[in-house]
Amino acid sequence: MDQEPGEIREAIEQTRAQIGGTIEAIADKADVKARASDKVTEQREKLRATSSELRSKAVDATHQIRRRSPLPAWPTFILLAGATSLLLAFIARSRHRRGS
Repeated sequence: MDQEPGEIREAIEQTRAQIGGTIEAIADKADVKARASDKVTEQREKLRATSSELRSKAVDATHQIRRRSPLPAWPTFILLAGATSLLLAFIARSRHRRGS
């Protein structure tokens, strides 16, 4: 044998570390529940961002309509808010049906 006991121990520790990393990676891929939960969280954040963007656009549209229209602004806002809510519900429902 050409290797010293210290070198052998070091090689064993490196191999253990590599095997440990491999096992951890396999366990992560096998944890379907955690991966699904991560996907749900990701989609929820996207939906929140979309919702915020749509809400902002609805407020901007309301202000534009308010400046141009002789009607009171609150009915227009209610209509736009309702349309935004329906759109978000439709998006959420269609994503739920697709299983994403």
